[in-house]
Amino acid sequence: MRRIASTAGGIVVVTIGIPAVLALASLAVDRRIGWQLPSALWPVGAAFVVAALAIVGWGHLHLWRAGGSSTPIAPAERLATSGPFAYSRNPMYVAWIALLAGLALGLASPALLLATVTMAAIVAAYVRRVEEPELARRFGRSYEAYRARVPRFLPLGTRAYK
Repeated sequence: MRRIASTAGGIVVVTIGIPAVLALASLAVDRRIGWQLPSALWPVGAAFVVAALAIVGWGHLHLWRAGGSSTPIAPAERLATSGPFAYSRNPMYVAWIALLAGLALGLASPALLLATVTMAAIVAAYVRRVEEPELARRFGRSYEAYRARVPRFLPLGTRAYK
């Protein structure tokens, strides 16, 4: 039951709540300052949103199969290395940033685009300083082997990016 509640809570808060609050606040800033991105970017934004939501769903499925959820309340019992986790160690974060970027483009919001860049930097720091050491502690050698073969964020094919 805890895993179900954790997954549902993660989806509602992280996938819906935080982006909605950031979007509303950013639109208010845009209106106040008079900013706007070209409205012709909305199809690109829509594609980002659809892709992000698909990755979030795919990621939740594989975290569920690993015996956990995407929140620290019910962490996975096993290291998730299948599905989107075979291509990125952090596909849920990548999808979340893509969702924010898609909303920014779709809503023509420069403030949300700036918020997205800021959130990406915060996520990158959190992953490096908090999440990776915790996973290394919990999963030991299996995490180190996974870390050696799968990039942190995007599968760009460069060793330096890992």
